[in-house]
Order: sequence, then structure tokens, then C-alpha cells
Amino acid sequence: MTLTPIHTLVHIGAGNGSQLPQYEAMAPVRLVLIEPLPSHAKALRQATANLANTEVWELAVSCIPSSEAKLTEYNLASASSLHPATGLNGLFPGIKVVQQHSVTTISPQTLIERLQLDPKQHNQLLIEANGEEQEILGSLLEHNYLTLFRYIQISMPDVPLYQSWYNPDELLSKLENHCFELRGTDNSDPDIPLWQLDLNPVKQDLKVTQSALQHANELNESLQQKLEALQQALKTEAEKREQAQLQANSSTQENDSQKVQYNQLSQQQKELLHQLKAETKEKEKIRQELKDSLHQLQQEKNRLAKANGVLTEYKDHAQELEKQTSELQLQLKSQRQGGEKAENQLEVTYQKLDDIKQQHQQLTQSQTELQKTLTTLNQQLQAEKQDKEQTQQQLNQSNAKVDQLKQTCDQLTKDNNTLKVKENLLLDLRKKHAELQQKHQKLLSEHQTTQSRQQLLESELLKAEAQIELIKELMLNGSAI
Repeated sequence: MTLTPIHTLVHIGAGNGSQLPQYEAMAPVRLVLIEPLPSHAKALRQATANLANTEVWELAVSCIPSSEAKLTEYNLASASSLHPATGLNGLFPGIKVVQQHSVTTISPQTLIERLQLDPKQHNQLLIEANGEEQEILGSLLEHNYLTLFRYIQISMPDVPLYQSWYNPDELLSKLENHCFELRGTDNSDPDIPLWQLDLNPVKQDLKVTQSALQHANELNESLQQKLEALQQALKTEAEKREQAQLQANSSTQENDSQKVQYNQLSQQQKELLHQLKAETKEKEKIRQELKDSLHQLQQEKNRLAKANGVLTEYKDHAQELEKQTSELQLQLKSQRQGGEKAENQLEVTYQKLDDIKQQHQQLTQSQTELQKTLTTLNQQLQAEKQDKEQTQQQLNQSNAKVDQLKQTCDQLTKDNNTLKVKENLLLDLRKKHAELQQKHQKLLSEHQTTQSRQQLLESELLKAEAQIELIKELMLNGSAI
């Protein structure tokens, strides 16, 4: 998030427009979205049809020396790239090539020429070019174009994902040498962090002043060498003049000639003195400029110290906000995992409940059948008892009929044995009935316990959903702020 309004926002690798709401909130004067994948570029044009001052460029920014290149599209469209995949296969094991597109490319230098940026404005650059990010930044740094942007964001994975130049430490060092400072890292996607850098205008002015100071020192050294050369030439001419004077004193015949030579030497000496005065004046001017530059440099250093203090406070605040955001993301992730776990437990509970219901139905059916069997046996037992009573009455009424009674007794004995067997069978059936009733009671108890757990899980799930909604609302409010 920038602290000042953005004039021109350029996004290389804009995707399908998922960040458009954020850009609308930033309200840049001009928005340039660059996307080579045809399906994403089409989606961007549709999404920005009603947005003023928004441009969609369907092309790829690349340092490849060609006007066209092959763009590989994967089943994860956001991972599409001009470069063959390397670490991408480890990050997304199921990733597959869908097709290849022939796309138009332009160099970073041509991009800057087309943008026609005003260096006095606050411009922002976002680069998500999947393997081409560091090449683009390197080219812009080499041609001193990157300082046209006050803010920069660049996707920087922890490991190389494509077969291209990858050296984050070297890139960061180059950026710092060009007065950019790493403000923070956006870890919304932990696999592909987003570097956030700001151009420090104080350091930039200081660098310009230091360059001017170095130029002044070099010019001063050059003037000093010229002064020494003039002094040496003046000394040589003085020696020649002295020699000529001696020759004039020793030879009157050559007096006229020596006078002419003397006048010439005097004239040369005057010219050398005049040139020496001019060089001395220029040297004093350079010294004064150097003194003024040193004074400005000291003022810039003081301003830089104040700016660094403010920047340190801003960084601390940004780190605190980033920490709070990370904690909220962890809480949201935990709540989501808890909700998924509760749903899984609820599904298992429902399955167990269905199994218990089926077992309950089977037991109820078995109990009904056993009840019918028990009723039949009771009826048979009552009939047998009635037969026994009738036989006993006949035995009491007819003592005379001994043979018939014996036969009847034998028959009764047999019937008694059969009855005992049936009674034993009845006892066994009663035991089984009692066991089935116990199982039925146990199943009913388990069913009640399951229902209680289900209600508890549903309550926990409702709480988790409420917490998730609250966190979403907090995050939305935080984003809006």
C-alpha cells in the first residue's frame, strides 16, 4: 500500500483481473495491464470495459531478441510462461501443459518508450512474468529506466521455478545501488512471495550530489595538472629570457636580435601569466562550487537522517501490520481446518447413524419374528397343559382301566419329555429375547449418544462458521482501510 496517489500503474503479467478491485481502490490516473495469455487478456478487456483510463496490452515483455515467442499454457493458467518449467513441477506435482501460444513480445526499453512516463509523477510497477521478472528488472536498471517508478512489486519465489536467470541476492544488491529499498514482503501466496520496494528520493539526490562532487574533483585535478604545466612552461621561458639577457650583454652585435627575442619572450611571459591568472580564477570558482556542493551534501545527509527516522517508523508499523495479517491468516486457516474436520466428523457420524438405524430395523424385525414364535410356543404350551389336565382327569376317573392308563402314562411320559424339550427351547428363546432386548437398549443408548455428539458438532460448526465470517469481515475492513 502506497502513501501517495499513483499516477501510472503498470502491471506486467496482470492475469485474469483478480486484483482489479484493489486497483480501483487505489484509483490511479492511468492503469496499464499487460497480459500475453489470450484467454486472460480477453477476460481483462471484458472486466475493464467500463473503467476509464485503463489499457489492456495483449503481449509479453521479454528480453528475448525476437518480436514473437512461444508461451506455454498449463492447466494452472496463472503459471504460464515463456520459459521451460523446473521447480514448478515440484511445487505443483499435478501441473500439465495444455497448449502453446505464439505471442507478440516487446523489450523492456520499448515498453518504457511506449509508456511515455513523467519522472516527476509517482508511478508504480508490478512484475509477475513467471521466469522473466529478473531479466526485465536487470534490463531496466542497465538503461536507467527503473527510477521512473517510485514503487515496485516483483514476484520472487524461494526457489527457481523456470529455466531462466535467478539470483535474488544479486538483484536486491543492484536495486539498493539504484536507491531502492525493500519495504516488505507480501506472503499472501507463501510459495511465491511478492517483494515490495520503494525508491528513496533522498538517497537518489545524494547519489547525484556525490556524482557531481566526483566530477568537480576530477575537474579540479585536471586544472591542477594544467597549472603545474603552465608554471613549468613559465619557468622554462624565464630561463630562456635570462639566457637571452646574458647573450645580449655579452654580444652587442646581436643586441637588436636579442631585443626582439626578449620582447617575444616578454610577450609570451605575459600571455602565460594571463593564462595562469585565468586558470587560477577558474580553480577558485571550482573550489567555491565544491564548497557549495559539500554544504548541500551535508544538508542532504541531515535530511536523509530525518527521512530514515521516518522510514524506520513506517517500516516498524508495516512490520506490525504484516505480523497482524499473518496471525489473522493463520487463525483463518486454523478455523477452516477445524471446519473441515468437523464436517468430516459429522459425515462419519451420519454414516454411523445410518448403520445403527439399519441394525435397529434388523433387530426390530428379528424381535417381531421371535415374538411371533414365542406366542406360538405359548399357545402350544397351553394346549399341552390342557391335554395333560384332561388326561389326568381321565386317569383319576378310571382306575379300572389300568392298561389304558399305563398306555396313557407312557404316552404322557413321552409327552412330558417332549414338553421338557420344548420348555428348554422356550427358555433358550427367552434368554435370546432378553439378550436382544439388552442389545436393543444398548443400541438405543449409542444412538442417543451419537445424536448428542451430532448436536455438539453442529454447534461447534456453527461457531466456526461465525468466527470465519467475523475474520472475513475484519479482513475486508482492513483491506478497505
